[in-house]
Amino acid sequence: MHFTSSDYKNDLKHRLLGTEAPKSYKPLTDTAVPSLNLPQVKKREGEEITGSKDGQVKVSIVSDGKV
Repeated sequence: MHFTSSDYKNDLKHRLLGTEAPKSYKPLTDTAVPSLNLPQVKKREGEEITGSKDGQVKVSIVSDGKV
């Protein structure tokens, strides 16, 4: 599970019909972004890892100027 409960849409259709939605039916909101149980990124020597709010990770090679 990578989403919080607020990331899922309210299932009004099945609630009003009095039926139960299939267990695999979990519609996400348009703004849902995975935020739970994310994979851990390990930093190696000479790398710089930066993240952003939209979940993208950037890995840069840091050089000390020597060739």
